[in-house]
Amino acid sequence: MWPATKQYTPMDLLKIFEQNKTVIMLEMVYNGYFGQGHNIIYKDLKDNGLFSDYPYSIVYTKEDFIKILEMGDVDVQNVIINQS
Repeated sequence: MWPATKQYTPMDLLKIFEQNKTVIMLEMVYNGYFGQGHNIIYKDLKDNGLFSDYPYSIVYTKEDFIKILEMGDVDVQNVIINQS
């Protein structure tokens, strides 16, 4: 298998995918967490209609993002959300 700690270039990832079509690649953006006891897990997202079944190609709307913040007990009134 491939080491999880390696930094892969886009070309590395493309090569891996082309050589093994059963590989599932996820791009995840992580910019902090909601604090102990407030984390959102896969089951929470799935149960709230925010994570679909395979194939994964998820783009969240502003409303979805707000729902996720609320699930993490974030006061949405204190969050600046890009309007574009």
